[in-house]
Amino acid sequence: MSCNRRQVVAGLAGTLALPAIGRLSCAAVPDRPVMPVPALRDASEGRIRLRIRDGSWSFDGKRHTPTWGFSQDYLGPVLRVRRGGELAIRYENTVAEDVAVHGHGLHVIGELDGGPQRAIAPGDSWEPVLPIVQEAATVWYHSHTHMKTGPQVYKGLAGMIIIDDDNSDSLPLPRRYGVDDIPFVVQDKDFNRDGTLSYNKLGLGRFYAAHVMVNGIIRPRVKVPPGLVRLRILNGSNGRYLNFVFTDGRAFHVVAGDGGFLEEPVEVTSLFTNPGERYEVLVDFSDGLPATMRSVPAARTPDNYPEFDPIQGDQTIGYFDVDRAIAADPEARIPSRLNEIARLDPGAATVTRKFLMETGQPMTINGKAMDMDRIDERVKRGVVEIWELEGDLHNFHAHGCSFQVLSVNGREPPAHMRGPKDTVIVDERSSFIVRFDHTAPEEFPYMYHCHLLEHEDMGMMGQFVVSD
Repeated sequence: MSCNRRQVVAGLAGTLALPAIGRLSCAAVPDRPVMPVPALRDASEGRIRLRIRDGSWSFDGKRHTPTWGFSQDYLGPVLRVRRGGELAIRYENTVAEDVAVHGHGLHVIGELDGGPQRAIAPGDSWEPVLPIVQEAATVWYHSHTHMKTGPQVYKGLAGMIIIDDDNSDSLPLPRRYGVDDIPFVVQDKDFNRDGTLSYNKLGLGRFYAAHVMVNGIIRPRVKVPPGLVRLRILNGSNGRYLNFVFTDGRAFHVVAGDGGFLEEPVEVTSLFTNPGERYEVLVDFSDGLPATMRSVPAARTPDNYPEFDPIQGDQTIGYFDVDRAIAADPEARIPSRLNEIARLDPGAATVTRKFLMETGQPMTINGKAMDMDRIDERVKRGVVEIWELEGDLHNFHAHGCSFQVLSVNGREPPAHMRGPKDTVIVDERSSFIVRFDHTAPEEFPYMYHCHLLEHEDMGMMGQFVVSD
């Protein structure tokens, strides 16, 4: 049994090109630990209690290392909620540091956003009730503690949130949680000789580790049925860009991005992601063959650009093991249509803001490092704006909204980035159009920042208020 030799093509809009993958063996799945699936907590059952606590976790299935988690040893449960409902949470901080917890991708007012102003002291708690007013999406929650986001997320303070709505219910997508609808949190870690986590960021705040893992297991086996499988991919790394491919060259379909479904599925053979981004993809395993997912280097174009390789390199993500004892869903298929997206009109934008992201000591946006006592931008609720971004290989996340990407590196965004987004790569220049529909007061402003977590911690972040 052998794989076809195929050329794997661009993950990012045709603006990133990949080297050819040579002849690869479709060998049996290695004897690796099976990927765990986080516990599922349903918001309809009442307030969800999440204890921020110490834990002990084995990333390789052998040695254990001290970690943090939300009500478990590492990471947190997946929280499920419906549009029109509420997500009521009680965060209890039992560790020895302040911890702020942000709902990344949630459309909520500033008081409920969980930015660094909402730090929970050791022994204290916070009980937000979050109204869910947005369309179906895969979002997440994670530490957003001032100057400590990087190390706290690295220790394990992150989890996924699934939002459902009538549209998502109507689509013939895989929906059996943990069976063919699988949370897929990808991160990287380094370890000391004794097996404990090693956290050593580089001088300019770029953190890339040697070992890539999914749901806390290094290169796991992922057991799937012989049919269509939905992966909810979260690049939960501190700073690593990931460019997903299957080594047999099989195509897969992107159906959703950060803030919800695309208008129609987009077929790809690679998918480039930056830290904080989410994509839902459909992969067909009905051939019954094992498959290996890797992250491979992508290259910039035009031709004279340097290789797009921020210590990214070749990394095995996981091994997919088709288990015929798990029944495939006979009703699941790739729909021709997914969503209707109301496009914002650039001609209706009355405000344009510019953000220059500069690497240095400290990291800055528009020449300023983060200051908790300073409001950097003042936005009017309901006003259409264009935000223009410039920088040397960063990414940009804005709180309290989903936006629509207008350009990436000065070009039209790829098809899989044309849905609702809240995080976008900035490699020279990008832009998006946005309207903020919720308020954020001076006491609890929204944040905008680089989502390379060490850059955020080192100052590449600003604050903005939204008022009527």
